[in-house]
Amino acid sequence: MGYFTDCKGAKWDVSIDIPTIKRVRSLTGIDLLNVAISDQQSGVFQALSDCVLFADVLYSICKPEADKRGISDEDFGRLLEVDPNEVANTVLEEIACFFQRRGQTKAAEIIRWQIRKSNEMATRLQAELTPETLESLDKVIDDEIEQQISKLQKTFGSTSESLQESQASIPTQPG
Repeated sequence: MGYFTDCKGAKWDVSIDIPTIKRVRSLTGIDLLNVAISDQQSGVFQALSDCVLFADVLYSICKPEADKRGISDEDFGRLLEVDPNEVANTVLEEIACFFQRRGQTKAAEIIRWQIRKSNEMATRLQAELTPETLESLDKVIDDEIEQQISKLQKTFGSTSESLQESQASIPTQPG
C-alpha cells in the first residue's frame, strides 16, 4: 500500500482495490483501470491533467480515511498543496500493483513504464527550463509575434490605414 503526505504532514493511504475502483467511478466518472489507454483525454490521464478532477479522484480513493478523520472534500482539497507528480506516481503505482495482484503483469509493466517516462520527462524539463532558456524562449515567441503582425500588415495594411480606408469607402447619406 502506498501513501502520500499532505501539506500539513499527515500521511494518507493509497490502496487500489475493487471497492475503491467502484467508488472512484461512482463519484467522479473516472475509471482507474483505463490507465493504459492511448487517448490522453480519458480515464486517469484526464484526471491527472486537471488538478480539480485529480483532487476529486484522490478524495474518492481516500474517502473512507477522510470520513474517519472528519475531513470534507473541500478540506481535503486544501491539503493537496503538494507535488502532484509524486502523488500521481503513488496512485499509478498502486494501480499497477492492483493489476499485478490479479496476474495482469503486462498491464502493470505498461503503467510502470509510463511512470518512468513521465519522471524522465519532468526531470529533463526541470533541467532545461533555466532562466536563460526561458529568456530565449521569450525572444523566440516575441520574434514570432512580430513576424505574424508584419505579415498581417502586409496583407491588410496597418490598422490606422485600414480604418481610414474603411471610413472613406462608406457612402454618406444626404442629410
